Amino acid sequence: MRLNALAGCVEPPKYSDSRAALSEQVSPYRSLRLHLAPSGNYDLTLKYMRELSAFAMGSGPDRSVALSDEIKRVFFDRFAREGDSSDITAVVDATIDPGMIWAVTTVRLSAVLRDASGREIATVSGEGQQTRPYIGGAGHPEIDGAYGLAGSAIADAARELAKNLDQSQALLAFARTNRPATQVASAPAAVPATLRFSEQPLLLDFHAPAYRPDDVAVIIGNADYSRIGRDIPNVQPAHADAESMRIYATKALGIRPENVILLKDATSAQLSEVFGTRDNPRGQLYSWVKPGKSRVFVYYSGHGAPGGESHEAMLVPTDASVSRLELSGFPLKTLFDNLGGLPTDGVTVVLDACFSGLSSGGNVLGGASPVLLDVKRPPVPPKLTLISAAASDQMANWESDGSHGLLTEYFLKGMSGEADKPPYGNGDGKVTLDKLKRYLDGTMTYWASRNWGRNQTAQILVGGQ
Repeated sequence: MRLNALAGCVEPPKYSDSRAALSEQVSPYRSLRLHLAPSGNYDLTLKYMRELSAFAMGSGPDRSVALSDEIKRVFFDRFAREGDSSDITAVVDATIDPGMIWAVTTVRLSAVLRDASGREIATVSGEGQQTRPYIGGAGHPEIDGAYGLAGSAIADAARELAKNLDQSQALLAFARTNRPATQVASAPAAVPATLRFSEQPLLLDFHAPAYRPDDVAVIIGNADYSRIGRDIPNVQPAHADAESMRIYATKALGIRPENVILLKDATSAQLSEVFGTRDNPRGQLYSWVKPGKSRVFVYYSGHGAPGGESHEAMLVPTDASVSRLELSGFPLKTLFDNLGGLPTDGVTVVLDACFSGLSSGGNVLGGASPVLLDVKRPPVPPKLTLISAAASDQMANWESDGSHGLLTEYFLKGMSGEADKPPYGNGDGKVTLDKLKRYLDGTMTYWASRNWGRNQTAQILVGGQ
């Protein structure tokens, strides 16, 4: 149903047949890999959503931004951004049928993909619904705020659109017959990492945070360890975990999107560039921090392992060598030392990794017996809070379907408010470290034992204590 009760306040757009004028939307830039073009209906929908948000006042953020972000993520996770060579144009259309009070809100997304000549390759679509309304009304606080504004309907529509995009036989056939000229004809077509590793985030509601314009986040998801042929198992959920944490950083911590450094499948050089090295600790992160103003949030999902004869705890970059991990790994001590030297009073580090050399994907150290190694983990320096997936001799486990790391999933669920509920918390609206630890012990630890028969206990350490 349309918001008839708002007639005269917000005028619903008059939608046309979005396919009628598609020829006008085709990009003239035939060399671009993907040109994302909005239909007229799409622009009307964004305008309508902004008007509804302004009218609702207090019902939460402007979801037109979320809609745009979801669509960009669907396509730019699968195609190169404008500026790279290709010749596909995706004309995106969106409509919304908003509910009021207890009505159902429906979001529909579709895209027509055309080649450089304007020939239609495929049409894909997705639809999402939520029983919670687009906006709540005065006197209905239980349906205002984070519960309104079509958040889950948008996410569900984007998820279905992405699924249909991946499964389009016509689009797959086009991709097979339109390889770049520089590709050797006899070489097998590489499967993009975004198709081999899910990037579907956890869908959670967080309390609206205070705006923190000077805070900085570094989010790292190392999933693809096979791309250079090294014998290191992949970390299946790392991309989805990183995407979930990126959303958490912006939606729950109030960090500006442009203040998020996001690395997927980070190499040793990239880790050094961001965090600095033992000899030069002033990397990209250091230059982004405003002294005395910025708080820093760091997240890593990927392998950790003991390196060298000293068995020093190492983050494992995607280009690391198992036989020379002490040279190609990134020492955890260097990470802690350099973060501890940042000109800020608050650094939080979440590591969904273990350093035993074992993982849900297999043995990181090849023929070695990592379970027998005494891993040397460095002390946590002052002003740094560490939340780690497991003890030194334990494994960081995934969900049984490989969708997310257990620490990431239950950390985010806990921070969304679950850790404040009995029996873990007192319902005062705050999630403290004590509450979070009780929640992780009661959920993450339980599911690691139930699904895998393994011990996994989260470690929460505050430096200087």
